[in-house]
Amino acid sequence: MIQIRYAHNGWIVQHQEEGEPDKFYVFSHTGNEESEIRAFRDLLVTIQDIYGPVTSRYSEHRIYTVVRPGDKSDKFTDKDAELLYRPDEETPC
Repeated sequence: MIQIRYAHNGWIVQHQEEGEPDKFYVFSHTGNEESEIRAFRDLLVTIQDIYGPVTSRYSEHRIYTVVRPGDKSDKFTDKDAELLYRPDEETPC
């Protein structure tokens, strides 16, 4: 089981497995937007590592947790648009 608690400057994740001591992960940020987003990305990657499907670089399907500019940002590029929308789907990934 995973418990996630919000703290003033980040999140604390407690991971419990039967018969094992609890593991704690701390994801802190410095208060600016970039730091907070990257800390939250790291939290999601950790949850994926604990519960997600096991894949490798050779897997046909793989989950990526990445940070990209918003589609209205000046830093949004055509490459970001390609990665955001799949040609065979009408909805964003």
